[in-house]
Amino acid sequence: MTCPPLEEEEKCNTNPCGGGCVVSDWGAWSTCNPCKLTQERTRTIAVQPTNGGVPCPATVMTRKCMTAASCDCMLSWSMWSPCTKSCGGGQQERTRKPKSPKVHCSGQRAQFQKCGTQPCPTATPPLRGKQ
Repeated sequence: MTCPPLEEEEKCNTNPCGGGCVVSDWGAWSTCNPCKLTQERTRTIAVQPTNGGVPCPATVMTRKCMTAASCDCMLSWSMWSPCTKSCGGGQQERTRKPKSPKVHCSGQRAQFQKCGTQPCPTATPPLRGKQ
């Protein structure tokens, strides 16, 4: 009488293993954004993960920076205010605010201009007749 085999083989995990995400190298840093005072660099996803493979890492990296460039982070100018005087030299003002209070903004916030610059009429005394 022959004994049955002590070991038995069976195929398992026949599905292909999941492929992990493949990303490119990081690109160069961008110029400093004067409104946000940040720089960015990016990389692209070359191969998406498959069958539960490792997910893709971040594709954007941000860091703080400093710049001497000016920032166009202001809203549009308001309308000019009414002139403070109708003659003899008055002044008008217009203002603007930053787009966001959280943004570092060093733009001009008020402008003034002269108005009502024509001379004021002078009162002429009434002419007296000869007496």
